[in-house]
Amino acid sequence: MFANQYAAWDALPGTMKSLLADKQGIHSARRGYSRQGQYGEKDKGRSMAIRYSDSALATQVHPIARVHPRPGRTALFVSMGYTIGIEGMTDAQAARS
Repeated sequence: MFANQYAAWDALPGTMKSLLADKQGIHSARRGYSRQGQYGEKDKGRSMAIRYSDSALATQVHPIARVHPRPGRTALFVSMGYTIGIEGMTDAQAARS
């Protein structure tokens, strides 16, 4: 699935933009590709083999609001599949954001 992340950012209320503008998203492939992930040990019967790995547990942080250098537009840089949290927020706070 694809979405226009510029439009997603533009559609946020100003209060939400202010809350998220300087936050870092915590990204990981664990929800899909770890042993316990959607495509992990229990996933059977696919026509395409997906290799799960403990390396999927790793995390990286990235800005939630990314400004493209050429047009100078801000885009929302998150995804349900890979963004597992927001630095400085509890899981409940991040889920509401």
